[in-house]
Amino acid sequence: MSRDATGESGAIDARSTPAVGSPDTQPVRQSLPRAAPNRRYGADPGRDRARAGASRRRYAGAIAEIALALGYRRWRLVGHSLGGFLALDLAARTPEATASVVLVSPTGPAVVEAVRRPVRGGIRLPWFAGMLLAMRILDAFGSIGIVRGLRRVGMLRLLSSPLFADRGVIDASVIGAFADELRPASFVHAARAVAGYDLRRFERITCPVRSVRGQRDAFSSESDSAWFARTIPAFREQRVPDAGHFAAIESPGVVLQAILASALAA
Repeated sequence: MSRDATGESGAIDARSTPAVGSPDTQPVRQSLPRAAPNRRYGADPGRDRARAGASRRRYAGAIAEIALALGYRRWRLVGHSLGGFLALDLAARTPEATASVVLVSPTGPAVVEAVRRPVRGGIRLPWFAGMLLAMRILDAFGSIGIVRGLRRVGMLRLLSSPLFADRGVIDASVIGAFADELRPASFVHAARAVAGYDLRRFERITCPVRSVRGQRDAFSSESDSAWFARTIPAFREQRVPDAGHFAAIESPGVVLQAILASALAA
């Protein structure tokens, strides 16, 4: 979370999927100019172990409470993957306070369908269905040792290849961060929370919403874009040809431009 010159408006970064903590935002953050004052507070629902009964409503409410307590009255939201879903939920719950939303490879109805109806939805998004199954297995049997072993023998880069358009150009540090911040329990919990979400709530969003999605995003369906456009009046999407699910890693300049354009327009 960063504060602008007025002190009453700022940007909230609801980043990443609950499976992977932060590597997706590193290229963009390194490109951002330093501002003063600039205080940043993490708002990542996947950082902690899942708690029974927690929901997206509680996450969004907690973020809003923190922002208000810090003196913010309006905010611009940026979210990646399931973090984008969280940003949309917050925008729907606080339309008067949300100036804009930028989505990076956002979770859409196709993922929700894959969680609710694993067979039918899994056919449409086989890579997501496979990852959800893998996360459930890791959660059940313990993930740290398995992930470290896969990383040691070089298999983690291969197994994570569906997340990227071209895994060959992905720096080893990204794969390392993926291994270090993998949180299967949080991923499974977030999928469960998304499955019970009423997507009609997004019809309440009144602010501009910009989406940057990789053309080769294995976690989205062609129908997602049309659904967002029908549901959110001020929705605009930009497709990135050479990017997969982590557009901020593979095309950081495009993502940065979308964030800056959204901030200037708001």
